[in-house]
Amino acid sequence: MISFRYLTLLAAAFLLLLPVPDSSAQPGRRAETPSPASSVEYYLPVQGTQYRPDILPPQAFLGFELDDRLADWGDITRYVDYLAEKSDRVSVKRFGYTFERRQFLQVCITSPRNQRRLESIREEHLKVTDAAVSGKLDLKKIPLVVDLRATIHGNEISGAQALLAVLFHYAAAEGKDVEKLLENTILLVVPAQNPDGMSRFATWVNSNASRHHFLDNQAREYHEAMPSSRANHYWMDTNRDWLTAQYPEGRNLVTMYEYWMPNVLLDLHEMGSARNGLYYFSPGDPNRTYPYIPQENQDLTRTISETTAHSLDSIGVPYFTGRGYDDFFIGKGACYGDIQGSVCILHELSSPRGHLRDFGETGVHSFGETVRWHGLAAVGVLNAAMANAAALKDYQRRFYADAAAAAAADPAAGYVFDTRGNRGIAFKFLENLLLHQIEVYPMAGEEGRYYVPFRQKHYYKVKGIFEDITEFQDDKFYDISTWSPARAFNLEYGTVQTAPAVGAQITEAVLHPGAVVGGQAADMYSFLPDEFYAPWLIAALQEKGIRVEVTADGTLVIPVAGQPLARHAVYELVSELAAECGVDVTAGRKGKKQTVIGTVRQPRTALITGVGASSQQGSLWHLLDEHYGMNHSLVDFSTFAGAGFDIDRYDALVFAGAIPLEKAGTAAWQKLAGWVEAGGTLLLLGEAHKVSGTIDNDSITAETGKGVSGLVLHAEMVPDSPLFWGYRQPGIDIFKSNATVWTVADDARVLMRYSAEPYRSGYVTAENLARFAGAPVVALKHVGKGCILYMQEDFAYRAYWLGTNHILANALFFGNLL
Repeated sequence: MISFRYLTLLAAAFLLLLPVPDSSAQPGRRAETPSPASSVEYYLPVQGTQYRPDILPPQAFLGFELDDRLADWGDITRYVDYLAEKSDRVSVKRFGYTFERRQFLQVCITSPRNQRRLESIREEHLKVTDAAVSGKLDLKKIPLVVDLRATIHGNEISGAQALLAVLFHYAAAEGKDVEKLLENTILLVVPAQNPDGMSRFATWVNSNASRHHFLDNQAREYHEAMPSSRANHYWMDTNRDWLTAQYPEGRNLVTMYEYWMPNVLLDLHEMGSARNGLYYFSPGDPNRTYPYIPQENQDLTRTISETTAHSLDSIGVPYFTGRGYDDFFIGKGACYGDIQGSVCILHELSSPRGHLRDFGETGVHSFGETVRWHGLAAVGVLNAAMANAAALKDYQRRFYADAAAAAAADPAAGYVFDTRGNRGIAFKFLENLLLHQIEVYPMAGEEGRYYVPFRQKHYYKVKGIFEDITEFQDDKFYDISTWSPARAFNLEYGTVQTAPAVGAQITEAVLHPGAVVGGQAADMYSFLPDEFYAPWLIAALQEKGIRVEVTADGTLVIPVAGQPLARHAVYELVSELAAECGVDVTAGRKGKKQTVIGTVRQPRTALITGVGASSQQGSLWHLLDEHYGMNHSLVDFSTFAGAGFDIDRYDALVFAGAIPLEKAGTAAWQKLAGWVEAGGTLLLLGEAHKVSGTIDNDSITAETGKGVSGLVLHAEMVPDSPLFWGYRQPGIDIFKSNATVWTVADDARVLMRYSAEPYRSGYVTAENLARFAGAPVVALKHVGKGCILYMQEDFAYRAYWLGTNHILANALFFGNLL
């Protein structure tokens, strides 16, 4: 009898004889995977290499082919640890954790002899960056340091997949060429720089892909639900955080970089379009290079990239270079090291965002092919770096010698900055400076004032943090044209010609604890709203059931009577919380000067998500969760639009960005209107101002424009509004990310507008600057017992524009008092 199994095998054999489908497969038809991807040799230019038989390649260890399934962070961690256990060429150093508690890994591959003396090699290499001693070093005896990194955007996962093959090759390959390379190189590999995002993306694709991959870019596999896994846990772009370092990703990636100060850093990415070619590699547009990046850096980049071109030519992949991208914004991974003696290189490939994609004129390409492109290019960069090792080492040494000479020749001695007495701001800014290994000193006898000298190792990085950018060679930028951390933190700062008297160098950022001044109070405690963590203190007290009141000038009052805790327990709680957050609290008696105007509400806030600007929603979510500890909920727009949405649970609703009004019915908008009229606070950020048209009328007329790639402007605040309690100055610098100008109708009051001469930093045309001068930024409209707050700009921009954070907290705490 013929078995079923035999018939199945016979049918399979027959199918193999059928013609191969046309490569221009239509949706619904299966497309062939064009790669023999079961072999590591497919992904790397290493044909004929012999490998140690006792070390498994990633496919065998993980149980799936690199072109068939996406590895998540758990897969990568297990394989990295396996290699470290099996190969004496491999060691792993663990750093901090992501928001979702995944640990960052830096893999080091070098010869077994180098591994045994790795720390002494690192220390000797770091001396190259010290101009005082680098001239005495014999650079020939110091291995070259090459840093390969991938997947800082979670949905750009081909780089991480490619680096699995790279890790295996250098851990297990046999032969004199590999041994020589590793004896002369410290190869660092960070297989994924955004573990949370990549794990979300791998889960999405793996759980939505069929066993048989079909060419249909309309399939669910290719359309990840909002927000994209490109970002981190709080939906923020981690590749914009290297300089400002507000997330675990930015802080740990910088720490890993500073730990070794590599000669070359390669950053593997994906891009959305293939109109210029399937692959991009540095250098970028020559007219958009940050002024303190030497031309020699760009020349070395170009030399190394010649190998990338040859690698891609060998397999017929069209590419482009020298345009589209740039090396201007030093807060991204492929540029941060360029002002520190490294040669940073960006590689971008057209992303399949799944297993198969039709790129038009360039044809259909698979995920496996893109993994191959990055694998070939990465090995090519490593080989080219080794071929130019002497030039790269000499360049790094001269970079720091030249920086020291430039600092000595600078007519200014350095920067002095003042935190306006704000302990929280001082703590956060000092924390950032120390992360970047910048020398900073307290001013002698002047609390809250600090000195940053120019004559230090990172002269150019100091400039990058403090200096305004006002001169440009081009009017286009891949990212932003200015970043201004010192302005973002609302510092008073400037250069000084001579070094002031200072105390000992600061080596640790410490939040100076607050205290209860005056001991246990008879009647009340009070504190000012000025401190960065004052909103945290309000929220922490409310969480314990403590009633907090507010006076007409914004002073916060904690009455002793009528609280759920006994008098001494209130004192102990206030003392504990004040010490934790750095806010001083004063004990006192009730007097005529304390005119309480109301109780501070404990806001129940809903951030409407799933539509609009996810990055702006994410920055506010991060602020409320990480800095302020305030109650909040992320509510999907579909829930808001549903008949069962209980809007009365909330005191404040926040919409950000362009909202598809038509996706919610009349009943949902009527419910929102009734809620506002009954006393709700509605925050409409950016384009979300159009939501107010569903309630009453949209009080904002927006005139769009072009030509803004990030700009810092000065704005003036209405002094009597609770929205600005905690600000001692009448104006503040804000980040403007668009060219839109608002006109506000007569039924709303403008609370903030750009000043008559607002320009501070960034590229702007004279026409746009004239449009911005005096234009509204924040407006308030009363509707019944409630209100609508319109805010044009992101007051928590990229989570580092801390100077305007208070405005958002005030809107939530005091929206009913506006």
